[in-house]
Amino acid sequence: MPHLAIIPVHRIDGSGDTFIFTQYLSAVDPSGWGSSVSYGTTVPWPAVSTALSANGNGGMVTTCGATKGCIAYVGVSFASSAQKANLTMAAISNAAGKYVVPTPTSIQAEAQSFIAKVPSNEAISLIYGPGTASYPIINFEYAIVNTAQTDANKAATIRSVLTWAIDPSHGNAASYLSQVNFQPLPSSVAALSLAQINKIQAG
Repeated sequence: MPHLAIIPVHRIDGSGDTFIFTQYLSAVDPSGWGSSVSYGTTVPWPAVSTALSANGNGGMVTTCGATKGCIAYVGVSFASSAQKANLTMAAISNAAGKYVVPTPTSIQAEAQSFIAKVPSNEAISLIYGPGTASYPIINFEYAIVNTAQTDANKAATIRSVLTWAIDPSHGNAASYLSQVNFQPLPSSVAALSLAQINKIQAG
């Protein structure tokens, strides 16, 4: 490692990326980080004299790219932007003690380690799974929708859009997902999603 002061950069705005990153830190260090800082879309970051803050993933990339010794976190959809800013990805420890970088294979391995545990409402943390080849910080993307819509046409339109999004021939296809470095929703989870989507009705 170069002889540089470490400059941590964190999000200043509420962020799902902050939520899952701090959830990982809480899982790795439950008696330290987990008890003193915990996790959330915003957290009381430890006081570090050199720390910087930034707004959004774009701000994180820009700030870190301009700061020697920076260490930061961004969503996987900004991996290409980070690379263009000459930033590299760190391998982080998973629950098996293996240091892993985020790749399609390691992300899918983490998802697979949780498949049998996904409840019917799909509300689940996918952090720090047991797989030896798993990248330990991933999440599902959620759409928050009222199941009781004001009219049948609106309900049908919403169902149509969301069904398209989870269809492996359409929104859940690699041709779409690869543009933001996302991975396909596992088929068993897509089936749970479809059941949720079908609850959207007029009423």
